[in-house]
Amino acid sequence: MPKQSKDVIDGSQDRHSIKVDGMTCSHCKDSVESAVYSCSGVESASVDLLTGLVLVIGSGLDEGAIKDKIKGRGFSLE
Repeated sequence: MPKQSKDVIDGSQDRHSIKVDGMTCSHCKDSVESAVYSCSGVESASVDLLTGLVLVIGSGLDEGAIKDKIKGRGFSLE
């Protein structure tokens, strides 16, 4: 019986890339990450201050709810 690799990527995960305006420092990054992680289904959130992109990975993500949480922290979205 062949051995299965543990490095198989789980294709069932959702991925969303959200462009956020107004992030200028590490406190902004922390605030956006905290907002994203407070949403259900989020497994990973990565914020790039230079590009303003937030990459969210998880299962059963509600992109609208994630965007609302980010806007609730005072940021605008593109």
